[in-house]
Amino acid sequence: MTEKVELDAEESLAIATSEETPKEESIPETPKEESAETKEDSKDLEVEEKKEDEEKPEKKPKSAKDDELGSNVQDLLKKLDVAKREVQEFKAKVAKANKKKEAAFKKKQAVSKEIGDKIGEMTGSKKERNNITGDVKELKKQRDTLNKEIRTKVQEIKKLNEENKDMLTQFDKKNSPGALQRKIEQMEFKLETQPMGFDAEQRMTKKLKELKKEYSGIKDKAEVFQTIKAKSKEIDKLKREANKFHRQVQEKAKESQERHEALLSESGDLNGLRKKEEELYKAFLEEKKVYTEINQQLKDKMAALQKLKEALSKQNVRLKEDQAKEEQKTLKERAKEAEEKVKKKGKLTTEDLLALQGVKK
Repeated sequence: MTEKVELDAEESLAIATSEETPKEESIPETPKEESAETKEDSKDLEVEEKKEDEEKPEKKPKSAKDDELGSNVQDLLKKLDVAKREVQEFKAKVAKANKKKEAAFKKKQAVSKEIGDKIGEMTGSKKERNNITGDVKELKKQRDTLNKEIRTKVQEIKKLNEENKDMLTQFDKKNSPGALQRKIEQMEFKLETQPMGFDAEQRMTKKLKELKKEYSGIKDKAEVFQTIKAKSKEIDKLKREANKFHRQVQEKAKESQERHEALLSESGDLNGLRKKEEELYKAFLEEKKVYTEINQQLKDKMAALQKLKEALSKQNVRLKEDQAKEEQKTLKERAKEAEEKVKKKGKLTTEDLLALQGVKK
């Protein structure tokens, strides 16, 4: 437009020059005429420049509303910075509280395991003690059976002694039926095996007849004597067996008692461990309570931080970290598409390769 104005002015001057007459004939132009033409050109230029100014967009002055909006964004950014620091501080507090909580729980679990092991040991000891106690009962039963049998045979001997009291008092060790029988057997063996004179043999034969006659007279009584003797031997044998069972009963009973006392001692240790476990559990609950409270405060701080981000988002303010997350998300999506291409043996572009490399980093 300006060029056009300039050209119009030149053309006007050229026209004005061509109309001039020779110097000797011409009359000098008066200053008034020249200024009239110049004024016309200037007027045209002013009109064109005014049009250009009208065509340019006018810069609007900042309003109070814009100033208030900028001030609000600045306030939100300051609050966001404070909220981020608080979130980081509370994350550190939560980590520390969680560490204490886990340490308290491990201590409690260690004692709980010790209690479990102790109960297992006690269960085994109790089973062994009960087995020994069962052995004691069985041995006592056998011992008592033998003692009962011994008492029965003793009563039988007493009865025989009472019934044959008079007869038994007549015998001593030398003239007892057993002694007579042994003498008879010895004399018979001597007569059969040893050579002797006729007179000596006659005397021994005569003596042998007398002993046999005497033994024949007390034979029935001798049988009673033998019965008593046999029963006495049986009683002695039963007593030996009963004594053997009695010793086993005493040994097993002693072992059972020792196991029982050990169980009582272990039971006391177990009660102590359970008390310790209860105290450690209370300590764990305290640490858990502290952790829960701090963790809830962290959640509140994070919620407040999220609200500030949302408020800034409404003001069309994008945070660098959010932008980076979105870019990373987009990068992952492109990388995923590139991986699909690789699977399908498709051709990869430069952008695909960059996306894959970016995800690996």
